Amino acid sequence: MAATAAAFWTIDPARGGPGVTCDEPYHVGYGKRLVTAWRTQGLEFFLAANIAKNFHWEQDRPDAPPVHPPLGHWLLGWMNHWFEPSADHDQPAAISIVGPRFVPAAAFGLLVFIVGLATLRMAGPLAGTVAAAGVFLVPRVFGHAHLAALDMLTTFWFVAAILAAIEAHARGGRWWHYSMAGVVWGLAMLTRLSGVLVAPPVVVWMIWRLRHRAIVPLLTWGLAGAGTLFASWPWLWLDPIGHTMRFLATGINRQSIKVFYAGTVWGDATDHQAPWHYAPVMFAVALPLGLLALGLLGLWAVVRRQLSVGSCRLSVASCQLPVVSCRLSPDN
Repeated sequence: MAATAAAFWTIDPARGGPGVTCDEPYHVGYGKRLVTAWRTQGLEFFLAANIAKNFHWEQDRPDAPPVHPPLGHWLLGWMNHWFEPSADHDQPAAISIVGPRFVPAAAFGLLVFIVGLATLRMAGPLAGTVAAAGVFLVPRVFGHAHLAALDMLTTFWFVAAILAAIEAHARGGRWWHYSMAGVVWGLAMLTRLSGVLVAPPVVVWMIWRLRHRAIVPLLTWGLAGAGTLFASWPWLWLDPIGHTMRFLATGINRQSIKVFYAGTVWGDATDHQAPWHYAPVMFAVALPLGLLALGLLGLWAVVRRQLSVGSCRLSVASCQLPVVSCRLSPDN
């Protein structure tokens, strides 16, 4: 609640919050377009012709695949609808930025909560409190909690999907436990392509923990995740295989974004020109030294005392995936 309130208090540019960033207008604008289509079309929203029209990304290129899945845009679009004047509901160019910023602020508070709760269960209340406070106090994370874009939503669902897999195993590993965890993974993919990267560490972790008994849990988890993605994104219904492949291709077929690193501007032709160590170095320097030291100390203590080592290994392995995601999708 404190984290959410702190973000809420500073989202308005008129009260000292950040100004409008380059991503916010098109994320909120796309969300508003979806909400407007739903309001005006009703159930006809799900007709094939309307699906093709509603979910395309570029107005002048109807055949262009969506750059991102729709969950985050739905949330931003509805929050924009609730906060903007009713006279602007049907005006595409009129959007609210401050209203939709409540969405990442709420996601930030939920992120602090689930990290603290999961750590409390693994290592006790002191560790849980410090972990929650640690998420709250990372400047870069707190900053993204103010922006009406997909970054904070991506982070929340990514972490939630990992913790849900751990929770499914901790609760006894019944098929419905893994099915519910798979739904959370599906919501992560429904927010951003980066959610696909949750799969590799979860698959390896399940095989390591369950050996041959991992087949049913993996199938249940995977089918629930894929089913959630397909059932919730009408654009995929039009051509399930073809559109899925086109969507996955957007992970590398994107506009290059230049970065300044080690005194050099990288990315004249492709973001892969940046050195391999760019992402891990930036991860380390963007994290306050005290929190990094506490994290390493906590990891050492968990391994040494053999407390929830399996869950710890999955969590640590998953921490590397945002670094990989940063390189695969440079706008993350």
